[in-house]
Amino acid sequence: MGSTTTCLSDLPTREVAALEPIRTLREMIGALVRHDVGLLVVVDGGLIKGVVSERDVIDAIYDGANIDVATVGDIVHTDVIEVDAATSVASAASTMLDKRVRHLLVRNPAAAPGELPHVVSIRDLVEPLVDGA
Repeated sequence: MGSTTTCLSDLPTREVAALEPIRTLREMIGALVRHDVGLLVVVDGGLIKGVVSERDVIDAIYDGANIDVATVGDIVHTDVIEVDAATSVASAASTMLDKRVRHLLVRNPAAAPGELPHVVSIRDLVEPLVDGA
């Protein structure tokens, strides 16, 4: 199956790593390491509030944040970019390039209420794009 016809729903998925906005940056770093991911979905009261990435925490530390005091809510990005699970791999990669992001939230229209979307990273898209070239 070529990359132009492969949909995001065809890719393997992993459990979404989520964290509350009240957690410290140290706790965020621990979650990134434990889950072996580069992005966490920020959830408060069952609702998605945004996302935070490994780059966000590095930027915060560089700017002088104390990782034991600063919280995820201090650095959360609320402008979340979501795509549908039927989106093609090529289209998802194009969106990432256009928006200058390395992750997208992928919504499954058939998901149960309150179910978190899964996350696709640029790394997840490389293999199908290279295989389809």
